[in-house]
Amino acid sequence: MNFNTTKFFNYLVGQIINSVSEEDSPKAQCESLNICRKSYSICICELRSGFQLDSPCIDKQVNDWIKNELKICYKRMKIYNNQQLPIQFKEKSKLKTSLTVSELASLFRLLKQNGIIVNKTEKDICTAISQMFSTERTDEISLDSVHNRYYTEDSPAKEKVKKLLLKIGYSDN
Repeated sequence: MNFNTTKFFNYLVGQIINSVSEEDSPKAQCESLNICRKSYSICICELRSGFQLDSPCIDKQVNDWIKNELKICYKRMKIYNNQQLPIQFKEKSKLKTSLTVSELASLFRLLKQNGIIVNKTEKDICTAISQMFSTERTDEISLDSVHNRYYTEDSPAKEKVKKLLLKIGYSDN
């Protein structure tokens, strides 16, 4: 049977609007509308069997409405994406240090061992070093590199860190 009355059409559109309005972003709203469009496009209507014989089938009415909404949604999505571009491509600033990766790892291992850094896992510390620091030799420090140096004692690096900490401790500034 073809339930093509205006009241039923408005009911279906209301259901779709409720479903789409629950989505957070225009992209998710477009995806939700596309799912609805696919669902309604597989409906089979019998010709000349509707409540209103002069009105088109309900699936055609709903699909036409969804197509128009999708056009609007894609425009909203384009505007939304353009507004997000400065945020998405903003380069993270890193702290540049004269220390090597081994020295950084030794310093943070000392901070962890002495209870200054209290994260439960060393992985968090290694990730922070990788994401927040750069050295004079490289702008990108790999997580694997930090991880390997964090767990491997490097005596020269450890000695340099100790000297730096002593120097800081005895400075008058």
